[in-house]
Amino acid sequence: MGPAAPGFRLVFDAAGFDAGWLLAPGMVALALAAVCAALGARARHAEGRGPRRLLGPAAAVLALGAVWWTLGGFGAWRAGVGRLATGTANFVEGAVASPVGAAGGGLVEFRVQGLRFRRARDWLVAPLHATRWPAPVLAEGQRVRLWFFDDDLFRIEVAER
Repeated sequence: MGPAAPGFRLVFDAAGFDAGWLLAPGMVALALAAVCAALGARARHAEGRGPRRLLGPAAAVLALGAVWWTLGGFGAWRAGVGRLATGTANFVEGAVASPVGAAGGGLVEFRVQGLRFRRARDWLVAPLHATRWPAPVLAEGQRVRLWFFDDDLFRIEVAER
C-alpha cells in the first residue's frame, strides 16, 4: 500500500507476512501428529490395548488441524492483504476515543468516529482473521487513520505531533 500519508507515521501494517503466527502453530501440530503416528505404529506391535489405540486418530486430527490452521490462515491473510491492495478495506480517520488498555500494554478496545474496534475473542485463530490483533499504544484524542474489515485491523497510521 505504500508509505504513510504526510503528517502520519505507520505503526501497523498487515501486508508483511507473519510466519510465526501463520506457520509455527501448524508446523508444531504437524510434528505432534508425526510423533503420535510413530508411537501408534510402535504400539501396534506391543501387547495390550488402552489409550495407545487412540494415537492413530489423534495423529489424524492433529494433521487435519495443522492443514486447516496453515492453509486457512494463509488464505485469510491473503484476503486481508488483497483488500488493502485493491482499496476495498474500510477506512476511517479521526481521534481515538474510549481506549481500553490490556494488562501487558496495547489496546483491547477503542473508538474512532463512533466506530468500535475491539479484539475478537478468537483473535489468535489464524484461519478466522487476516491478522493477529495489533498492540498499538494509542492515547485518548490521538488522531489516527485505520484500514479495517470486520474485527481485523489491516493498517494503522498515527498523526505525528
